[in-house]
Amino acid sequence: MEITITWPELVAVLVLAVGGCLLAVFMFLAHARRDKLEQENLKSELLKLGEHIEGIGRRLNELESRAGSPGKEEAEAETPHDAYDNAVQYARQGMIAAEIASLCGISRDEATLIVALHHKDREG
Repeated sequence: MEITITWPELVAVLVLAVGGCLLAVFMFLAHARRDKLEQENLKSELLKLGEHIEGIGRRLNELESRAGSPGKEEAEAETPHDAYDNAVQYARQGMIAAEIASLCGISRDEATLIVALHHKDREG
């Protein structure tokens, strides 16, 4: 049994093979383009997030500078006497005992006593 391939059949097979190869190439290129678009979208989102984080950092710095840094006074207090002087000042400004104790490095009981003695509402 002999198989004979005619020219039209050979051309048809070659056209189908080339068409299949072209289809595979186009599918690959479409996939690569979609991946590139996704990467660009991700980069864009990362840039937006970075800008947002920078904005939050600037806002935080602005708020810290507006509020001042009570922690600076704590660091500057070299003696226990300075800590108590600062605590008295805070009490006169109306600060609560828990905040004063935290800022001045004294016990909460000491801060409560200072607030009781020097709170702005007591001054007449």
